[in-house]
Amino acid sequence: MFDLKAVDDVHERLEQYESLLKQHGLIQESHQASPEKETPYHVSNGHSTSRSTPEPSTGRLLAGRGKSRYLDSALWQNLVEEELNPSSEEEDETENLQAAATSCALDPVSAAMFGSSSSAQSLVELHPIYEDALKLWEIFASRVEPITRTFHVASGLAIVKRAASNPSSVSKATECLLFATYHFAVVAMTEDECMEVTGRPRARLRSRFHDATRQALINAHFLRTTDTVVLQAYVLFLLAVRNSYDPHTFWILTGIATRIAQRIGLHRDGEQLGLKPFNVEMRRRLFWQLFPLDGMAAQLCGVRISVPYETWDTKKPLNVNDEDLYPDMVEPPIERQGATDMIFCLVRSQLNDFHHKTHTYLGESWETGDLTTIERVEAEIAELESDIESRFVRHCDFFEPLQCLTIAMAKSATSGARLRLRLPRGKAGGEMSVDEHRNLFRMAMKILDYKIAVRTNPALEIYSWHLQALNQWEPLIWVLNELRKGPTAVADYQGTWTKIELIYACHPEFTTRKRALNVAVNKLTLKAYENRANAEGHSMAEPSFIADLRSSLDKREGSRTQPMPPYNPWEPQSEELPMPIDPALAGDGDATITNATVDGFSPNGIDWMFWDQLIRDPDSLPMSATNL
Repeated sequence: MFDLKAVDDVHERLEQYESLLKQHGLIQESHQASPEKETPYHVSNGHSTSRSTPEPSTGRLLAGRGKSRYLDSALWQNLVEEELNPSSEEEDETENLQAAATSCALDPVSAAMFGSSSSAQSLVELHPIYEDALKLWEIFASRVEPITRTFHVASGLAIVKRAASNPSSVSKATECLLFATYHFAVVAMTEDECMEVTGRPRARLRSRFHDATRQALINAHFLRTTDTVVLQAYVLFLLAVRNSYDPHTFWILTGIATRIAQRIGLHRDGEQLGLKPFNVEMRRRLFWQLFPLDGMAAQLCGVRISVPYETWDTKKPLNVNDEDLYPDMVEPPIERQGATDMIFCLVRSQLNDFHHKTHTYLGESWETGDLTTIERVEAEIAELESDIESRFVRHCDFFEPLQCLTIAMAKSATSGARLRLRLPRGKAGGEMSVDEHRNLFRMAMKILDYKIAVRTNPALEIYSWHLQALNQWEPLIWVLNELRKGPTAVADYQGTWTKIELIYACHPEFTTRKRALNVAVNKLTLKAYENRANAEGHSMAEPSFIADLRSSLDKREGSRTQPMPPYNPWEPQSEELPMPIDPALAGDGDATITNATVDGFSPNGIDWMFWDQLIRDPDSLPMSATNL
């Protein structure tokens, strides 16, 4: 029998020798790029036309057998291709590890990260039956994929069909992707829907696929992987658990994904790397999911993003439908005008790009009185709004759920940008007039109006897994503080409290979760309501959610007298991840704050010390006597 791996090695070395001969001018350079599956590529020094002054790319991409590794280190670059291909060498090392005794840890670090078994485990028995696998894929494709766009749907369906018909034949990388997909599909369903689709309780099925995904990642040695499919699975896993994990733990996990992406070269645009058009597009899609996710996690932990803006040049995905893409295409697809499958992700990418470019100097501008910069940012926000309106929003159909969500996100994000531009003025310590307070209050209420409209739209229930995470704390805190201080900035006292009640109705987790920020906002809400007597002529009946808040806070205070068990950050603390499960990195974190970044209302400009002071003492923000 032929040794297929040996044949592949021969072909790969021939391609490497050919590359060397071309570099030294011994054979003519071909105008057609060789397939990236076999050939190592060098990175050009070109930049994306849509980015501003990224660092010059001096690295190179080594690719082969479906894997890739980006090298930007002098040590590695001094090794020529025929001496060492990191992707293939690591693959050989993995095969040697797999030949070792099964009692030994195949990848002890990967296993330790998830607190699971230190040895590889077969997951064949955990795969759903063929019919259920296709049902779960259909849920994923209709509810998750429109928001994430990490798949080429036709290719993904083919993978699921092949794997579900013979689970024992799938590769470890594909198995990661399958379980990540099944897990996300369960996350995206309600309890009743899960029983109807699978005949099993949601909590039990979610726990099963959650643990299976973690173990599949361990089996694939995800910490050492150079396989984009494994990274894709890991990113989907992170997106699915973002509402359940402790924010500090979650930041570490997104940091791991970022490091893997850098090793693969995802931060460098695939077009400049000479990759096939299909792979270029899929890499861009994955990068623009991971980059905002890691930025969000970092900001909530009080640190800067780990991939600085100037160190990457990956372009945004093209505005195309999935039908415009196929794996063997040799030319990039022609971009469409108007709404496509990518509309939500593209608007979100443009908003995130804007936030990362502008957030660093907004607070400083108010502190230094740099009105020129503030006016320039105002103009940039207007330009951003106009561009999104002309390219995307005006083409949207309000009755198409994804496009309706896109409209709301675009409107809310640009309003949020204007609000964030003005809020640092309060932090800077200058007096704000009554008119300024009223203007900020109107801006904040406008953002909350968009949020309520989205959460109460029945057509958007299919995205409830995503909407649950959307909580824009800045406008809510500002509104509550204005209510607490009295009716000076509040035009419609009764209407404002009605909307706050709707916010709490949309987010029942506000009163059930014990996160520090949730508790602080709940206390602020009660204080604001209790000070309603200061609003002359604005008497109102007590809303039912106020009683629920009091009860929740009373229970929390009562629980403090009970002995607390030792805290273990590795154990799940959220009701979202049912017990029992293997020891995980789950916790009841602040992830409800998180995904505002991913949907354009970035916490990059949030100064949590400022908000903490404002919650504790709303009178710390001076108000001018003018116009009182």
